[in-house]
Amino acid sequence: MSAHSEFDLIARYFQRPVASDRIQLGIGDDCAVVQATRPLALSIDTLNAGVHFPHSSTPQDIARKAVAVNLSDLAAMGAAPVWAMLALSLPEADEAWLHAFSEALHAALAEHGVALVGGDTTQGSLSISLQVAGELAWPGHMRRGGACAGHRIYVTGTLGDAALGLQCAQNPALARKLDPVQRDFLLARLNRPEARLAFGQQLAAICPCAIDVSDGLLADLGHVLAASGCGARIEIGKLPLSGAARHAFARVSEGRIDWQMVLAHGDDYELCFTLPASRESAMRDMARAESLPVHCIGEITGDGGLVLVDENGAPLSLQQLGIDRAGFDHFSDSA
Repeated sequence: MSAHSEFDLIARYFQRPVASDRIQLGIGDDCAVVQATRPLALSIDTLNAGVHFPHSSTPQDIARKAVAVNLSDLAAMGAAPVWAMLALSLPEADEAWLHAFSEALHAALAEHGVALVGGDTTQGSLSISLQVAGELAWPGHMRRGGACAGHRIYVTGTLGDAALGLQCAQNPALARKLDPVQRDFLLARLNRPEARLAFGQQLAAICPCAIDVSDGLLADLGHVLAASGCGARIEIGKLPLSGAARHAFARVSEGRIDWQMVLAHGDDYELCFTLPASRESAMRDMARAESLPVHCIGEITGDGGLVLVDENGAPLSLQQLGIDRAGFDHFSDSA
């Protein structure tokens, strides 16, 4: 890996002093040794160049996205993140790239009180795997299999922004058609998503079921329905769109909404969750405390699969909406 050894790179860019009596042994040994006081939620995600982020992405954006997509999984469980481990594959030991990446990585982890306690560095195609551990504060936790008939379905934030951001990154001609402020918002949603950690941790006190929207709402809500043995009815007119998304659709398709981008593309990293109506008021208080918009988009049903309906309640097929696949597929889609 050039003139620098793997251990030189680790010591220079990733080994930092850790002031925590819960970390008995951090970076620099065969294993990290940590002390957990509560049940742990564990997750790992891999980001590959050209698949999960464009080749043109900056090292800062890659680092922040790697952190956010992993923390988003913890948010969906209601876990508080505490530790992370990094496996980094690099074509070469580019010092400028490593400096920018490592500084952004440490900063993003520090924002959420997460300590980097170990990992691995090797030579190969650019790939970042981050494993995170989070503590569960409540006796129970949110899961995919907790939805019940009669629950209302909610999503945080807005949908489709990252898909539009990817279009801007891949198509400069399209990007030039958009107002720069709106374009930059969409690109930020692609490159620097925000995990809904604080809200997820509060929500876990009252919510039995959640998932993060990483592969598209249709695919991820489909996982919930499969795990819960339920169906769902989604009102298409209630799906939340940002002002930037509406601006983009107005500029490139005369206001026609591209439902493929809204419902079937990945990288939103919002939370989709279900609740009985009796708990909505408490949930709204939590969302207001975080200044986080939350939208009710439908209801869990006893069976019937996932049904999309228009403003009059009439069913809509995927074909009618111009959707040719239900979500991101890691073996057929690329950035």
